[in-house]
Amino acid sequence: MEAALDACVNDKVLRRRLLFHWTTAHAMLLRIPESSFSTSTLKPEDEQQPPKVSSALALSRIHSSAFIRLLHTMQSSKDKPFSRSLPSTVMEHFCDACFGLIIPGKSAHVRIIHQSHNAAVNKKLARVHAASKRKAKVLHKSIAPCIRVRNAVVTTCHHCRHRRTLPGTPVAAKKVRAAAKPAVVAAPVTLKRTHDSIFGPPPSPPRKLLDGKKKKKKAPTTTPPSALDSFFKSLQ
Repeated sequence: MEAALDACVNDKVLRRRLLFHWTTAHAMLLRIPESSFSTSTLKPEDEQQPPKVSSALALSRIHSSAFIRLLHTMQSSKDKPFSRSLPSTVMEHFCDACFGLIIPGKSAHVRIIHQSHNAAVNKKLARVHAASKRKAKVLHKSIAPCIRVRNAVVTTCHHCRHRRTLPGTPVAAKKVRAAAKPAVVAAPVTLKRTHDSIFGPPPSPPRKLLDGKKKKKKAPTTTPPSALDSFFKSLQ
């Protein structure tokens, strides 16, 4: 969130105020135990009943709504403190009706509901695709075909019971199997047979019998110098 504000908000004071409201609203929701709003205990008919709002949820809504009000006020001001609008991934964290911060299991619960071919979500996707197709026809551009979804993500706010429906995936997700690691095969263990066994190979003859007897090297014999040799040495 801090990185998104740094990229979109130029005013440092406004950036700190927005970040304060965001962190405070988030910290208040962390005080709510997950068991208090369980998706298994909340039934569809309970969504029509008036909600039971805790103090932590009410305080979180105060700061989250202050975040949205400050955001709308600064966007319409003449100072133009925003270089660009906040991304949709940030705005999806707020309820469309009460502007409460949405955290699954804390302030909202999420359900995956199957959608038919003529469901409201698919009809809306078809209308949006038809409008973009007319615009692309004027600009002489090609457009991808309309893809209808098989399920929808329904988020119900715990504060105001508002339901927000977003399109899910067009195709059921397939489980990706991890690549099997090649099994390391150990080298076969061969048992050496002893020479004492009657089934073992015959012992090889010693090396001395194969090479034969080694001849002893004789030292060179030195002859005593003769009288003629001593005469030649005296001439030198």
